[in-house]
Amino acid sequence: MALLKLLNTLRILTFATVLALSTATLAVCARLLLTRQSPLWIHENCVLALAGLAMIVCVTLIGIVPMLLIHFIKKSPTTSWVVVEFLVISVLWVLWLAAFGSAQNEVLVPLVMNYSCNPSYLGRTGSSSRGILCTSRITVEAFSFVSWVLLMAYSIVLLTAASVLKRRVGTSIWSTPLRDVVIPAPANVQDRDYSSTCHPRRKESSTSTTTKNHLS
Repeated sequence: MALLKLLNTLRILTFATVLALSTATLAVCARLLLTRQSPLWIHENCVLALAGLAMIVCVTLIGIVPMLLIHFIKKSPTTSWVVVEFLVISVLWVLWLAAFGSAQNEVLVPLVMNYSCNPSYLGRTGSSSRGILCTSRITVEAFSFVSWVLLMAYSIVLLTAASVLKRRVGTSIWSTPLRDVVIPAPANVQDRDYSSTCHPRRKESSTSTTTKNHLS
């Protein structure tokens, strides 16, 4: 039971963190799209590619919200099955990995090549547009990396927990929500409980027999 509680807590924390990061990334992408008209920005296609991919990832993450709501409202929903959750999370961390790679390959390289993100260069030019582009690139890259790590780590933990619980339960739990998994008590615990309930009776029986012998 402790393992299941830990998994549920980890699940909620992971989803909440990723949703917060996706919302922040969506705001950064909106700012990038507004800044892309600046004449100082030469690599317009890089911004569009990054913003479009990040928006696709953010829209995809909206699927986490209904999954959480249905999980709390409905009993044993299909969306909370281990196999469904594992597939959704796996797709999401692949998308976040793609967003992280896009932030590095399509934006980082052009900015470094012309030194446009150098603090001294920005100070000389006084370009607020370049500053926005640089901070946006760094923000999207960081948020994409953190989201990718969290989702990939949770998918690995979920896969490992499903394998461990399958051995303990004895049946497959892929088509069962984690909260509905029932872990049977170990055999030694059952024997200990049986002994603790039976030994007092034996002691009481022996005590009554001794009392009768003294009275006789």
